[in-house]
Amino acid sequence: MRGLKGIAKHFYVMALSFIMILSLSAFFMGVSRASPTEIYIDPAEVVELPCTNFTISIAISAVNNLNAWNAKLRFDPAVLEVISVDEGPFLSSVGSTSFSSAIGANYVSLGCALLEPTSASGDGILATITFHVIARGRCDLHLYETSLLDPDLNPIEHTASDGLFYNIYPGDVNKDGKVDYKDLFALAAAYGARYGDDRYNVNADFNNDGKVDYKDLFTLAANYGKKIVIS
Repeated sequence: MRGLKGIAKHFYVMALSFIMILSLSAFFMGVSRASPTEIYIDPAEVVELPCTNFTISIAISAVNNLNAWNAKLRFDPAVLEVISVDEGPFLSSVGSTSFSSAIGANYVSLGCALLEPTSASGDGILATITFHVIARGRCDLHLYETSLLDPDLNPIEHTASDGLFYNIYPGDVNKDGKVDYKDLFALAAAYGARYGDDRYNVNADFNNDGKVDYKDLFTLAANYGKKIVIS
């Protein structure tokens, strides 16, 4: 009888511990899912053909007490060209601002600050950038060196999320907007070649590791039959 009571007691303790673990897990999952301040590219993905223009926003969400910000955006100048950079309304809606931008070979540097010790909170658009599409390709719209400051010049903790531009899929060796038998033949002609070899084709080296091998073949196979369609 005592043995049964001991087993029951042990089971009860285990069950109670299990419930406590589940409760704590749910609590910490809820904490980890809390949305931090984020600076990000909107829209996150852009698909446009050559000889067209498009505009992205550098946006912010869930910020509190923002007085000034700075950021850089990197892109591929072989695919995209910057046409214009403009201030967004997020800070200017609460007061006078100083906005600046500079266009480098493969990046845009921009920033803005309120001229008074005031601040803006919530979600909004910090700036907009208009690009011209030069050629077919893919490139990250990479946000880096981002800085958010409150009126006392204290940094505001945040995350930064990149965007993506493309008008070809990985596997499109000849960059005609579709992955088909022509790309397979082109990859086969370069298969096994390394950077510096006569047969090496940089367009078939999808992971840019200096060689055309099975990894590139798998990438092509995964995208075979895909075609860029812009409505």
